[in-house]
Amino acid sequence: MQDNTITKGVIFTGLFALLLTPFFIASSFLFPFITGKAYFFRIIVEIIFVTWIFLAVNDPTYRPKKSWLMTIFTLFVASMAISTALSPNPFKSFWSNFERMDGYITLLHLFLLFVVMGSVLREIKNWRGWWKGAVFTSAIMCVYAFFQLAGKLQINQGGVRVDGTLGNAAYLAVYLLFSFFITLFLFAHEKKVWLRALYGLAGLAQLFVLYHTATRGAILGLFGGLILMALILAFKGEGKIKKAGVITIVTLAILVAGFFFIRNTALVKNSPVLTRFSDLSFNEFKTQGRYFVWPMAFKGIADRPVFGWGIESFNYVFNKYYDPRMYAQEPWFDRAHSAPLDWLIAGGFIGGGLYLLLCLSALWKAFNDKEDNDEYKGESSAIITGLLAAYLFQSIFLFDNNISYIYFVSFLAYLHSRSNKNWDRIEDIEFGEGTKRVIPAIFSIALIFSLYFGIWKPMNAGTEIIEGLKASQQNNIPEAIKRYQNAINLHTIGDGEAREQVIALSNPASQATDNKIKQDYFNFLTSEMDKQIKMAPQDGRYRILFASALVQMSLPEQALVQLQAAKELMPKKQFVYMEEGRAYLLKGDYQSAINSMKTAYELEKNNGDALVNLAVMYMYAGNSVESQKLLSSVKDQEGLLFDDRLLGALVDLKKIKEVINILKIRIEKRPNDVNTYISLAAAYLQVGEKENAISVLNVVGSLRPDYKATADSYIEQIRQGKISQ
Repeated sequence: MQDNTITKGVIFTGLFALLLTPFFIASSFLFPFITGKAYFFRIIVEIIFVTWIFLAVNDPTYRPKKSWLMTIFTLFVASMAISTALSPNPFKSFWSNFERMDGYITLLHLFLLFVVMGSVLREIKNWRGWWKGAVFTSAIMCVYAFFQLAGKLQINQGGVRVDGTLGNAAYLAVYLLFSFFITLFLFAHEKKVWLRALYGLAGLAQLFVLYHTATRGAILGLFGGLILMALILAFKGEGKIKKAGVITIVTLAILVAGFFFIRNTALVKNSPVLTRFSDLSFNEFKTQGRYFVWPMAFKGIADRPVFGWGIESFNYVFNKYYDPRMYAQEPWFDRAHSAPLDWLIAGGFIGGGLYLLLCLSALWKAFNDKEDNDEYKGESSAIITGLLAAYLFQSIFLFDNNISYIYFVSFLAYLHSRSNKNWDRIEDIEFGEGTKRVIPAIFSIALIFSLYFGIWKPMNAGTEIIEGLKASQQNNIPEAIKRYQNAINLHTIGDGEAREQVIALSNPASQATDNKIKQDYFNFLTSEMDKQIKMAPQDGRYRILFASALVQMSLPEQALVQLQAAKELMPKKQFVYMEEGRAYLLKGDYQSAINSMKTAYELEKNNGDALVNLAVMYMYAGNSVESQKLLSSVKDQEGLLFDDRLLGALVDLKKIKEVINILKIRIEKRPNDVNTYISLAAAYLQVGEKENAISVLNVVGSLRPDYKATADSYIEQIRQGKISQ
């Protein structure tokens, strides 16, 4: 048998390198906190898998074990392949997009990681080495988070919820959830006092940062996992272990009871973290997206119960069963915000059922696992069972990300590696010398193709999109078009997102003075959106976005065609009817505009945007009675004064005196808003009151010295008659 030192070295190096994944931030790509990590993960997995092929061909002892976890995971991956093929958009189901970097391609990489880890990390000392690396990297993450809390580093998502290098507090929370239980495992098995002390400090740091993520699902999962762990120790342990379990239960009970009694105190109310827990109630839940999204998910499961909708297809369910009461939430959901529901949507009862079976099997295996020396005392079993329970509990309320996937799969691989000794490895296949060369060669070629098509091309597409965004910010429309075209020509994961940026160009393109630029943009827009709609004809979101761009380009008839199709796909989405109203208004068909806006309003009468839009349509139609009736019902009357939709309608209707009165009131409310003064000066010019306009511009110069030269220039032009409106 040949020396496998090099191949094993490459694999072990790659596995330890994976622990660095949370720290990769690709600032030159779209979604820098997502894409960099995903690319790094995929590259490492592909390299170690192909290297493992070399190892497994030459050394049968490194071939996969048989286990129930291996069987279920394999069936799960196979079922999701069918779901992907049956998806409304198989391309996206396979590749995902830059925002998520998920899809079937990620599931495949996770399965390959499971195979490699379960085959190579054969001894507990190997796993403990990997876990020590995990604790070390989590300590670095905690230091980074400390600097965020101290204000020395920016919290990337804004606010006070610390997010480390993951860009999302919830992602950091689940990472620390795994890290804490791993640290606890090592602490429980460490004999050296100084190492136990270091693990103890690391665990406290992890808990401290986890608390400051203010992620309720993860923190409640932590408590639940610790309670389950303690119960196992209390009932199955002996001596000190049993006592530790009882003490843990009592301590957690005291903490929960203590918080219950102080939940209404100033200490809690003044804490942005504790307040999130004190506010937990069913009424608070009713204001969250999950309250509306979860029922949609169940309807979607009932629609496609067998193989589901495919990965990355929740948006179809969201559009079809949209609840109008969600008007104040995010406009587009691509996740059910619950991992089990997401998998049931993606894979139906077969794929989703296999996912749940995989999770339950892992829990069962962890619960029944024995110590290394087969002298069962329950420490390891209890901790890992608690970890998996904590993770699975928080996953009910959150969706997974690249980092949580890696850690979850690593524990699946750990449990798989400890499978029943009566199940032998697949060692009975003998390879000839020629075959031993051919198989690795084939996989090496596959690696090259994968790195090119799955990594290099998408990375280049992302770079082109970024350059396009830079050009659009500079109003360089031809350059932006060129960059987006370059990205789309690569035919990658980024096609959809590039086309969304093409849509975003409609505003500057509509204002361009060069007709050729406008025409070139229109041709590019229609060509690419036609392709996108053909690729995903059931995705109403692209039709709405396309329609919005067409309205911006003053092409209402073409916009209405797209909106009619969108209404069939999402009959209760208010935004469709609002956009339809805008298109009819552009046509001058006021009654149809009113009808569209009325439909949007009647879908959910608490929707303030729909109400104001309907009132505006009545204004254009000359029905001031109905308009005033609606506007008088708005609770925030001051907010109406600053609503530019109303002001824009008055300008269009040439009611400049009313515009002036509103702008004067705005200035009374916000006397330092320079833009309001400039708008007021323009309004005075429209009614021929030049001196009033000059007076207002003088105020601008006194308020903002940096505006004074510009204001003086305008004043001089007004006096010379060069500016009359």
